[in-house]
Amino acid sequence: MSKRSPQSVVFLTVCMDLIGFGIVIPLLPFYALHMGASGFQVGLLISIYSLMQFIFAPLIGRLSDRIGRRPVMLATISLNIIGYTLFGWAKTLPLLLLSRAISGLSGANISVAQACMADVTTPENRAKGMGMVGAAFGIGFTIGPAIGGLLGKFSYSLPGYFAALLCLINFLMAIFILPETLPPEKRGQQRLGRWATFVKTIGHRETALYIFLFFMMTLAFSQVEATFSLFAKKRLDMTVTQVGYIFTLIGIIVGLIQGTAIGPLSKRFGERRLLMIGMFSLSAALALMSQVLSISQLVAVTCFMAVGNALNQPSIMSLLSRSATSDVQGGTLGAGQSASALARILGPMIGGLCFDHLGIGAPFLTAAALVMVAWGTLVSN
Repeated sequence: MSKRSPQSVVFLTVCMDLIGFGIVIPLLPFYALHMGASGFQVGLLISIYSLMQFIFAPLIGRLSDRIGRRPVMLATISLNIIGYTLFGWAKTLPLLLLSRAISGLSGANISVAQACMADVTTPENRAKGMGMVGAAFGIGFTIGPAIGGLLGKFSYSLPGYFAALLCLINFLMAIFILPETLPPEKRGQQRLGRWATFVKTIGHRETALYIFLFFMMTLAFSQVEATFSLFAKKRLDMTVTQVGYIFTLIGIIVGLIQGTAIGPLSKRFGERRLLMIGMFSLSAALALMSQVLSISQLVAVTCFMAVGNALNQPSIMSLLSRSATSDVQGGTLGAGQSASALARILGPMIGGLCFDHLGIGAPFLTAAALVMVAWGTLVSN
């Protein structure tokens, strides 16, 4: 199987990984509150995951450039087993925090998965490969929360153990079917240190542009993710179940578009033009979201927003990958994921401040403005 379809194998590996991630996310605030956590401590539990990704994504990506993708993927999947087991076993906040830190370190392997896709796709098919990784995100965030919500009715610990079991299955599958996508002759060619590699990466004008765009897009969307439920509750009096359905809808739309349509669309329009269309659409949807007055309007605008977001990420990652040479694919994509993780640390705090002090629709307007700044930067370069 691995020889016939390495893209499918990488997709399956990432998909299993992200279903486990999606399982615990809805339960995390409830689990922490059950342990007596304050609001700040709940926020810290969310931020630590992204913080670990920010620190380790470039290092893990660069390591995969040196020793190969497969051993790094196997090692990080193994760490995920430990992280989710600790999540289920934790009875205190420090242990819960440690579990999220381990999972955040493991989650830095997304840059390695993207590098795998870059290894096995031609430049003209790169967006399609990155779209498969994006589709894995969509599936993970569609199936995972549903499983977590169901198991969480019985115990807050059970979803963690179930996610650990999925990671164990993923690890065993990866041993037998995950191929090495980086040939030996292409490994170890980059001899610069981590920070020298990062400086070299951002020193390339085109690469720096796409990392900046990725940062801005994530900064905008993470504000929405952090405040969407609060907005839906205060503006439309929606229940947690209804909000969950909305997130499931987003996951389905993103998964379908990135899994099936990105390849043909990128060939017809090109990644750069497709990115411009997606960014403009997302900005418009975010601005409209701040003005919705009914659930039906919210659903319609959410679909519009999901389409724009689905077009953006694989286009950016494809352009970023194509701007890098083969010997620093992992390091370059790791730098992109690190910038994205930094945005996910800052975005929720900015969104929360806007929600508290500027109005419940302010995070959407702020996010729309950030996307338009990114769009203007792309157009002018």
